Amino acid sequence: MHLGEEIRVKREAMGLSLEELAHQLGVPSWKVANWEVNQEYPSEGQLRNLTAILGKLEEDVAHPSPTLDWSFIYMLLYLFVCVTVLIWIVFWW
Repeated sequence: MHLGEEIRVKREAMGLSLEELAHQLGVPSWKVANWEVNQEYPSEGQLRNLTAILGKLEEDVAHPSPTLDWSFIYMLLYLFVCVTVLIWIVFWW
């Protein structure tokens, strides 16, 4: 279960509307709606407040590990090498 789905399930189980939960958290209701569809993730402070209101959230879901996009890093490395070779050719030949 994703974090957003868990938030929605626990909110509905407690009989809270989006607006009521948002009011208790001090955030706009659209922000809670975005969390529930996994468009945004709550901050650490908001997660603590959610836990206080809804109860314990799954640890591995509440703190997703960031993923590293290696293709972007490889592209940057390739670009660096190309520019270095080009500079070397222009200034040393």
